[in-house]
Amino acid sequence: MTRYVIKAPISSITSDSRLVQKGSLFIAYPGESSDGRKYIGDAIKKGAVAVIWDEQDFAWNEQWDVKNIAIANLKLQAGFIASQFYKKPSSQLWTIGVTGTNGKTSVTHWITQAFEYLDRKAAVVGTLGNGFLGKLESTQNTTPGSIELQKMLAGYVNEGADVVAMEVSSHGLDQGRLSGTQFDVAVLTNLTRDHLDYHRTMAAYQEAKRRLFAWGTLKASVINHDDAFGQELADELHLMQQHTITYGIHSGEVRATAVELHQDHFTMHVISPYGNADVRVNLIGEFNVYNVLAVLSTLLVSDVPFERAIEAISHLKPVHGRMEMLGGHGKPLVVVDYAHTADALEKVLKTLKAHAKSKLICVFGCGGDRDTGKRPEMAKVVSRYADAVVITTDNPRSENPQTIVDEIKTGMQIDYIEELDRATAISIAIHAAKENDIVLIAGKGHEDYQEIAGVKHYFSDAYEATLVLASYQEVLHDDAF
Repeated sequence: MTRYVIKAPISSITSDSRLVQKGSLFIAYPGESSDGRKYIGDAIKKGAVAVIWDEQDFAWNEQWDVKNIAIANLKLQAGFIASQFYKKPSSQLWTIGVTGTNGKTSVTHWITQAFEYLDRKAAVVGTLGNGFLGKLESTQNTTPGSIELQKMLAGYVNEGADVVAMEVSSHGLDQGRLSGTQFDVAVLTNLTRDHLDYHRTMAAYQEAKRRLFAWGTLKASVINHDDAFGQELADELHLMQQHTITYGIHSGEVRATAVELHQDHFTMHVISPYGNADVRVNLIGEFNVYNVLAVLSTLLVSDVPFERAIEAISHLKPVHGRMEMLGGHGKPLVVVDYAHTADALEKVLKTLKAHAKSKLICVFGCGGDRDTGKRPEMAKVVSRYADAVVITTDNPRSENPQTIVDEIKTGMQIDYIEELDRATAISIAIHAAKENDIVLIAGKGHEDYQEIAGVKHYFSDAYEATLVLASYQEVLHDDAF
């Protein structure tokens, strides 16, 4: 984009006319819900001194007396323009992109934790918020808009960061939100069914994910070799002679053997081209073995010495809303997790089933305005592993909650309780549980809202569970199941 030069003093850059200030460069292009070009006049009135606009089916109003440039497919170029304005911040960071259906949040947070342990200041961008651990700023999207992202990265550089770990969503890749970002490492956690409401086919979903691994600035790729798509992708990258390291339990160059899963930790023997070691990690579940291997492999391709990388992963701590444990000690163990796909739900349920001394009770629903095909699939998974089930709402959004629940019920193969009010559903499940039971509350994890009829209301699974546990007494529990 360096061939486009605007000879005007620019103080800020934005595609949101509401954020325009005196001296702003306004970027105007058709978006998902509105056309930014409609607000060019408003932006100029607010003080925009220059405008870059998408040239398709649009004519410049000669009364707009500011510097301007017309560009084709501007939405896909906006990130490059913003990167240039902010002096290419990602080139000043070791930039790690993590993509996959499940595990992105855990892996990015643990990469950040690991680098912090190694005394390297690291930022994270993703579902739980953006910024530095302990002071994350909330976010609307897993992957921010392209201009916002470049501004954020520049801020992290100014605050002394030298590493950023970023969740990279398929939507973000497809919509060009990562344009202008110079990734050094790309990580694939896994690929299973999700977002088919948007991508329509698994082939299109896979193609969106592939884009990250074709990034021109990549120095290394880290791939889950036990994942079918991961194997396919790794083979393609090897043929292209791109630096790729694979990981897994059954296959892969960085491999976990002698894995032992315990109630509050797991141990494994790591075999790799960098060295071999025994390690204890204070996390639970086989799926977290994979996530930790992704972190370890990322550290290794980032030139962290093997012994220090092993030391760093041994100090990882759980992530909020990911297998978050409440209760126990004379009360049921309640686990809050973000699992909202059939694959993620199966992994969590299998892990908890192995630890359950008695019943495993599952509270779950499905989101509205999303892939409807996964609703009966999630029900089948729950039927396979749970001993008792409460079906409830998740984020119905604009859909009728009863319609969503009815579609879930078509896949149920065991008895269940139906309760549309999520707080009541959580209460029913916990009060029905005994001391040695485990209650999984799945689907929302860290979220502090529930979206119903297009309106977001405050709601936290962890908070509701804590309230119920505070009043729980085994002698008073309801024998609902």
